[in-house]
Amino acid sequence: MSKKLIYTIVFLLILLISGILRFKGLVEQSYWMDELGSMALCDPQMKLSKVISLTMHDTHPLVYNVMLWLWLKFAGYTEVGGRSMSALLGTIGLVPIYYLGKELFNKKIGVYATLISGLNAFLIQFSQETRSYALLFLLTSISYLFFFRVIKNERNIHILVIYIASSIVMCYTHYYGIIVMLTQLINLIIYLYKDVRNRRSLISTSIISALIIAVSISPLFKYIILAANLPSSSWVPAPSVWDFAFYGHAYTKTVFLDIIFLFLIFYGIYSIFYDKINNNYLFNITSLVVWISFGLLLPFFWSVLVKPILILRATIIVLPGIIVLISLGLYYIKSRMLKTIILTLIIIFSLRSYNKYNSIPQKEQWREVLNVISESSESVPVYDIVYSYRFDKSFYAIYAEMLNLDIKVLPFDVLKEQYFTNKLPKYFWVVEAHSNKINSSKILTDNKIRKVNEVKYLNAGAAKFLSVERR
Repeated sequence: MSKKLIYTIVFLLILLISGILRFKGLVEQSYWMDELGSMALCDPQMKLSKVISLTMHDTHPLVYNVMLWLWLKFAGYTEVGGRSMSALLGTIGLVPIYYLGKELFNKKIGVYATLISGLNAFLIQFSQETRSYALLFLLTSISYLFFFRVIKNERNIHILVIYIASSIVMCYTHYYGIIVMLTQLINLIIYLYKDVRNRRSLISTSIISALIIAVSISPLFKYIILAANLPSSSWVPAPSVWDFAFYGHAYTKTVFLDIIFLFLIFYGIYSIFYDKINNNYLFNITSLVVWISFGLLLPFFWSVLVKPILILRATIIVLPGIIVLISLGLYYIKSRMLKTIILTLIIIFSLRSYNKYNSIPQKEQWREVLNVISESSESVPVYDIVYSYRFDKSFYAIYAEMLNLDIKVLPFDVLKEQYFTNKLPKYFWVVEAHSNKINSSKILTDNKIRKVNEVKYLNAGAAKFLSVERR
């Protein structure tokens, strides 16, 4: 059996297992507020023009939501329907990771990178979430893969077109795509300084590419300013340098993998720079370091100097680079036995992190709240105290529809009106999530209203009330 066939079989096997992990337990965790926001924006009953309008006035660009809207028309407006697109995109995202490792170094590093990505609990988490991050990871990997191919073969028009197209779509998927482009600009400057052979031709190609991309994404800048001024963007906290240590651990979810991966990253860099192993790799490893460091530092400094934008899940843009560096370190371990032991431990602890993620609730438990109300088998009105007026229905109402539950959820303002007009129902439920408004509501703490039941889950809950006739 040829080496090429062996690599192909191993790669396909990893892809299959990784896909199974992403689809297994797809709806084990409840939807949370941001996912319900995506479902509200992408209701297949709405016209596409309304989806685009609502999206562009939200905090993210439109590509993911347009894709999700189309997907839900065929997959169904359900929990599985919403998350299955991300699971598929997360699985496809392993393909450019393999080619990225192969392009920068060799096939074996590509296979290692695919394996580490496929089992990574952080990537699996966002492959099981109805948000744009699995798509962002995929497009970042494609954009960087073809960036490296362009600077090595700038005259190949097919490579150039794929690079430009993937970069534009990436920016229209998430505003962090612009940060990816800035890290590529820094890497291009480094490459042009280092390599004089094709400098003039590469500069011409780069200017043309930059102009096409800049013109294509120019409509986004209006919405970036709009999104920055939205009240919903004010929740992002000011960052500190310690956040980076937290991010590193969040990528692995276990201290043991933190230690192993840090060792492999530094060992890979040491092997290239200090042992002088294949000097042709110097730019490749430098570019990965630039990608990772500036991919984190640019949003960090913007957050410190202008307005906080640095959030953990958006830093998924640097994970392809980190994973390739880890794979490089693993490749340069000379002892076959030691390499096998480390690889085995990576697999074991990655699967442990995955099992831990699936067995412990990680997200707001909106579903559990709705199930309690549904199982009570009472015709009691339900009011949502976190109702968003940007949509026709509350998030709880949307979730009840997705779960096919016979629950009508009304805005809390309806309860307020009933309160002031002395028309309160005898019994009623109030649901909340992502906040603690029930206990702070003046109406619900009125001595004419008595709490008779309460259920609390992770960042979600409900209370049942009895109203006493008002004088």
